[in-house]
Amino acid sequence: MKKCILIAIRYSVLFSAKTKGFHLSNSQSDVANYKEVLFSKERMTLRENLFKRFTLPSLKSVFENTDPDIFFRVIVMASSELPEEHKDFLFNVERENNDWLSLQFMEPDKVNYGKAIYNTILNMFEEQEFFCATVRLDDDDALYSGYCNTLKDMMDEEYDKSIVSFSCGYNVYVADCGDEIIGSSVYRHIKNSAGLAYVKKYNNFSDIISDNIYTCGNHEKVDEFYRLIDVNDCYSYIRVNTETSDRMYNLTPSERKNRLVVEFKKQKDKVPFRDVLEKFSIDILDI
Repeated sequence: MKKCILIAIRYSVLFSAKTKGFHLSNSQSDVANYKEVLFSKERMTLRENLFKRFTLPSLKSVFENTDPDIFFRVIVMASSELPEEHKDFLFNVERENNDWLSLQFMEPDKVNYGKAIYNTILNMFEEQEFFCATVRLDDDDALYSGYCNTLKDMMDEEYDKSIVSFSCGYNVYVADCGDEIIGSSVYRHIKNSAGLAYVKKYNNFSDIISDNIYTCGNHEKVDEFYRLIDVNDCYSYIRVNTETSDRMYNLTPSERKNRLVVEFKKQKDKVPFRDVLEKFSIDILDI
């Protein structure tokens, strides 16, 4: 039976206020400025820097190291209203990596991650019955090169409709729009969202629309509804911490950087960030 691993990344998705899933974060005072904040030049420049420096090289390494009998695809899901210059950035990314990465643009009132996944795989292989792992990943996360080969071992009848969590990874603290690395530390958390996967045997393609990792609910509560398998024998991911997170929105730029430095200093299990980046095929010279 065909096995596939689909990593679905939400990249600046704009919701209509009437759409399920819409909410205002701490950095968004009202609906009127929601789009402005989401697509601001500062934010989009940071997203692009982190995506091309951390996420892309790690996923390219995942693709290159995945067993050839696994169908592997990264799906970048973005808003149809993304400003043109930032759409062009994504088009260039797709063009340079089209053997393993696809784009799906969604209108604000028609946001549906399952349909985006379905539309991507519909014409890519013929089998209607297949085992698939749909995977969550943020646009600044990184995965280790053996991710898919580890996940492959749990893609059979025994693990049907299970959630696979990769609980061991690293925090990397990044400042100055992604240009400076403050440091890195070990991070352990069961049900961590980076690389969280839902494994299921599908009888036809359309089932994936309503049953995928994004329909499994809050990642912190998935064990209430699904069998949870924890992989904790390797460092599987990088979580990037930046100055633009919601918790720092009310601080000045200098205060934000200081906050990151303080957070890093509090970490008990620090590791050299150069060693961490090398493990994930991230070139320090690009940062």
